[in-house]
Amino acid sequence: MDLNSELERISSIDSLKEQVTEYSSLTDKLVQATATEKLSQQIAYILTDTVALTVSRPVLEHFTSAVQHLAKEERISICRTAIDLVQDRLLAFEDSVKKLREILSGC
Repeated sequence: MDLNSELERISSIDSLKEQVTEYSSLTDKLVQATATEKLSQQIAYILTDTVALTVSRPVLEHFTSAVQHLAKEERISICRTAIDLVQDRLLAFEDSVKKLREILSGC
């Protein structure tokens, strides 16, 4: 699967609700495949201005739940990466960042 093509395909969907569903489904697939590098790419994309805040917030919330299924080392790595990526938009994603930090503190 070409991740960039998939992300662009999802972003072109007219329905924001469907975008949330598709991005969340993609997150689940990447977690199941333990594709942490692709998860990092997905989160970086979700946090851009290209994706509406009404889409990125619930997708990041789903991400925080999904990554808990990763092994400890992968979970630590992806949580740190996600926290670093979200810093520029911290106020918009405060709840998700709090959950990511809780995941890290539990590792």
